[in-house]
Amino acid sequence: MIPAWDKSIDLLARAELSSYDLIRKLKSRGYEQEEIEDTVTRLYEAGYLNDERYARAYIRRYSSDRSSGRILQELRQKGIQPEDPQQLLQEVKHQSFDDILRDTLFHPLGLHSTFFATPGNMARFENRMATGYDEDNLPIPGRFPVVPDLAASGLWTTPEELLVI
Repeated sequence: MIPAWDKSIDLLARAELSSYDLIRKLKSRGYEQEEIEDTVTRLYEAGYLNDERYARAYIRRYSSDRSSGRILQELRQKGIQPEDPQQLLQEVKHQSFDDILRDTLFHPLGLHSTFFATPGNMARFENRMATGYDEDNLPIPGRFPVVPDLAASGLWTTPEELLVI
């Protein structure tokens, strides 16, 4: 049997692979776990194997005909857990995260009042956003938070649209 390194180089020359896919292929060919681990480490160090590069290429390839959610799910199935999937999608699609979700999720579901609170779209939705009031019946200064990490806490919607989500 040829060494795992040589087989890996052969496989990577044919197609970009995630580390998960490469490990699976090497295991199916009977390579020992220790040799696989050593090979994968060497491939990363040499720059031949890179899951972030694979994820970017995968998103570019499928972003025109698959939803962002589906792409991220498929990447997870390939063993790739992007540290910041929101940032990765924005970089590859050259759109803001709220625009990506609006076009691929919210509007196709008929959710026209669901959005992410960003400085760029606050004025458009401000008259429909709830706010707290103090004991003098005055709006609380700042009214509502604007957060940089949209996926974690910046989603706004109506009770009716929340039922759809």
